[in-house]
Amino acid sequence: MATVETSGTAIGSSGRWALHGKTALVTGGTRGIGRAVVEELAALGAAVHTCSRKAEELGERIKEWEARGFSVTGSVCDLSERDQRERLLREVADRFGGKLNILVNNVGTNIRKPTTEFTAEEYSFLMATNLESAYHLCQIAHPLLKLSGSGSIIFISSVAGAIGAINQLTKNLACEWAKDNIRANSVAPWYITTSLTEGILANKNFEEQVVSRTPLGRVGEPGEVSALVAFLCMPGSTYISGQTIAVDGGEPWWHLCFMAEICCEAAAAGSDQKGECAGSRAARRRRMEIRRLRVVAEEASAKRRRLEADEEDAVGGRAPRYGVTSVCGRRRDMEDAVTARPEFINGHHFFGVFDGHGCSHVATSCGERMHQIVAEEATAAAGSSVSDETARWRGVMEKSYARMDAEAVVSRETAGPAPTCRCEMQLPKCDHVGSTAVVAVVGPRHLVVANCGDSRAVLSSGGATIPLSADHKPDRPDELERIHAAGGRVIFWDGARVFGMLAMSRAIGDSYLKPFVISDPEVRVVERKDGEDEFLILASDGLWDVVSNEVACKVVRTCLRNRAPRGGREQSSPTSNLSPRQSSGSGSGSSSGDEEAGGPSGDGAGSESDGESAEDRACAEAAILLTKLALARQSADNVSVVVVNLRRRPRS
Repeated sequence: MATVETSGTAIGSSGRWALHGKTALVTGGTRGIGRAVVEELAALGAAVHTCSRKAEELGERIKEWEARGFSVTGSVCDLSERDQRERLLREVADRFGGKLNILVNNVGTNIRKPTTEFTAEEYSFLMATNLESAYHLCQIAHPLLKLSGSGSIIFISSVAGAIGAINQLTKNLACEWAKDNIRANSVAPWYITTSLTEGILANKNFEEQVVSRTPLGRVGEPGEVSALVAFLCMPGSTYISGQTIAVDGGEPWWHLCFMAEICCEAAAAGSDQKGECAGSRAARRRRMEIRRLRVVAEEASAKRRRLEADEEDAVGGRAPRYGVTSVCGRRRDMEDAVTARPEFINGHHFFGVFDGHGCSHVATSCGERMHQIVAEEATAAAGSSVSDETARWRGVMEKSYARMDAEAVVSRETAGPAPTCRCEMQLPKCDHVGSTAVVAVVGPRHLVVANCGDSRAVLSSGGATIPLSADHKPDRPDELERIHAAGGRVIFWDGARVFGMLAMSRAIGDSYLKPFVISDPEVRVVERKDGEDEFLILASDGLWDVVSNEVACKVVRTCLRNRAPRGGREQSSPTSNLSPRQSSGSGSGSSSGDEEAGGPSGDGAGSESDGESAEDRACAEAAILLTKLALARQSADNVSVVVVNLRRRPRS
């Protein structure tokens, strides 16, 4: 059979997949991935030289390798020191006769602490070890690699603080040194069982989170990385250069697994989630599942609620219909919280979306407490001498947000974190956690919206799209001026950020950035217009980052119109193929967090043929469709949506 030649090695020949006669330098080869690479290359026939800072450990490894018949030598060397790197290459040149076929830059270390706490010495040590050493070794090894006639450089690009630089260096060398027949590639591992990771993987909650977002469902082994390194050194890979190849169990594509479940409606329904850890596999299966947050009254039975509704005065009217969805999306953790509290005070209904950052506990606290605080302040203000409705509600919201912010700070000082909270390693408290807060109070005559952060409220009235809040971004002119006046700075680092860290200028919590990041809300009080007001949308920036106000209103308007009962029958809707678990929650009740959804029940409003139930479901389908649209447009954040139908409900 005829053969095809590639770089002098025929397809099917044993030399194509071996390293006999090749020479290799592997840095940091006494443990973890480096050790696996040394053994892999030596087993394939290469003569290998390695190095380590620890003489005793290096000596033990050399003895082990000699006993296995491997051709391996070593040097004691600290690669963070320039002169020791130069000495190492002189030893390699002497041993291999001035030629080197393979250079594996594996050495790397890490110091696990927040960026703001690094000393200049620690940063310099990390960069010298992880980046400068690899760059310098390539420089001084170039003559040896060129003389070999077929050089291959491999970077292990998992070292802290230098991954991006290493990957770019790979591309540069692949282009610049191709004329010398020198190839360069990077191997990018996910979590691998090594001495560098054993400490953090000993935390079972953290390990479970890592495993839960890895489609293969486990942590990698060093031998699974060394196999790829060996392949890139073989004659069979001579046309591969300038690549960064991941060894990660499919981790970057984990979200597609769950997107498929959404589209096929194949997500399994858990019977009870209350005891689950946020990082469990069951939670992972539902990470991308769009669920209805069905709201259930805390005290009154359905019969009692119906009796109370009949006794409402003409001014109060009935509770509005609404639908809620909240999904983790492509984020590792769910940090959003949502609240719906019909009749939280007489004739008024509360809705809120809280988008956490840093961790979830501030958003969760807002979801549990904000409506209670607003109710207390509104009740107190009702007895005051302030007659102007706008001024009264503005005062209520400003006091409520100030109290919520104070509680968020105090809770971190007095209470420990939840078992699965990412802040548990940052004791005694974590100041780097906060949340946006956009809330709406729907009253009989007025609609009150308060906002702090970049979640948003949008009203549709008379066919027009009316923003009721403005995102608090650090580069918004008035916010930028306020931050500068307080002595702060806005740094453009992946967008405008306060001191290069937080991408919003107002939030609940975030004590470390006060007084530059404040909790003061902007409050809008608008008079309700019967016959014109259609619906209200509250959502986190996971929606607004990829969907405009106008498009969102068009989606909701279409869902409400399609679900409107006509002649006793309802039209098909854009989400009519959804399972009962994915349909909306609505009616009179409350919800906060990520509760399990159930199908429509007697606690809601009646059968699907009932016009009231149809419109309830329409709000939920609108929220679901907006969420699906955000995910389809590659939203990278949690997505939470509340849709409130502002058409007044007729008395039954």
